[in-house]
Amino acid sequence: LLLGLPEGPFENQQLDFLIGRAHFELEQLEPAAALIERAAETSGASPDVMYYLGLLRDKQGRQGEASLAFLKTRHLDGELPRPPWAASHGRFEKVVQGALRGLPDELAKRLEGNLIMVTDLPGIEIVAEGVDPRTPLLLDEMATEGADEHRRLFIYQRNIERLIRHPLELQEDVSEILSRELEAHFKRPTTPPPGAKYSTNK
Repeated sequence: LLLGLPEGPFENQQLDFLIGRAHFELEQLEPAAALIERAAETSGASPDVMYYLGLLRDKQGRQGEASLAFLKTRHLDGELPRPPWAASHGRFEKVVQGALRGLPDELAKRLEGNLIMVTDLPGIEIVAEGVDPRTPLLLDEMATEGADEHRRLFIYQRNIERLIRHPLELQEDVSEILSRELEAHFKRPTTPPPGAKYSTNK
């Protein structure tokens, strides 16, 4: 195996998951499946385990099982305690507004006229339809007359908090995350390749 990853079995769920995740990141799906599935079978499987089970099932083309794993991920993520440094919803909205004002001109222009909403997590319905439960944001596309236009931008506070590296620099981190995610969105092809239903935001 690449990088000399041990084969297991391991003593606990966490080791199964960590080595399984490493195999998954190396696109070694067979050993990844054995370890991630075993970790997911234990009682009290963590949100991270369920998330990677969803990514694995998506790679395997088992979309119904991927949806179930991602819905479970969303449920478990919603039950996690907030980090002690987490901003109130009102303050976080102001941080987001500041980040959007500071976007590069090209990105800012693409968002002109959009309805922007900040909420905790993606809704159950859209996760069931194929949206990554840990995506930081979602642009709800409403194209008119063939134009690539967007009318609603959803920003997910808990998913962005997961990506924060420097809590004391919340404004800077949120600005960087939103700029990066929006830029990546607008560079994506309009038709995703097969097997790319779910993204891999971590």
